[in-house]
Amino acid sequence: MQILEFVTWEKTVLPAWRSNHPDIVAPNESIWTQFPNDIMWHSALIEADDINKLCLIGSVDWLEVFQTFRLWDLCKNFASALQSNDKYKHIDRIKALQSFYTTGKTLAPLIVVAPDCEGPYVLVDGNHRASALLLNEMLIGQAVHIGTSKNIPDHVEFYQHSVTM
Repeated sequence: MQILEFVTWEKTVLPAWRSNHPDIVAPNESIWTQFPNDIMWHSALIEADDINKLCLIGSVDWLEVFQTFRLWDLCKNFASALQSNDKYKHIDRIKALQSFYTTGKTLAPLIVVAPDCEGPYVLVDGNHRASALLLNEMLIGQAVHIGTSKNIPDHVEFYQHSVTM
């Protein structure tokens, strides 16, 4: 990650998230409340070396469709995704975002957490956007908010599950 500047959750990260998801703030509080107290937030840009270290947030519905939480593997095998298991329309949503991004428009920065700036990183917001951007070969250079704490693996229940599947 190319770290650009220190930011805060309250003033930068959360407002960006709310602008992208105005109607679904409450359900994600179950994720946010797991963040350790010492988490530090930064604005950053995704670099080529980060791609293989990015994982989707560990949710069984993604695993049923794509058989992985690793973003690179998901995109590499996107054409063979199990559409019959895709009850939440992840494939269609990714394809719609692929079309959206070809117009040159952008959306809110992705949000990732990791033990440090070297990763591995888990997307806590942006699974569909990151997938579409990588499939369109546009992920490198994209803006991201990264929260780091050496305590992430112990405090965030989905972290270990996401990076080991």
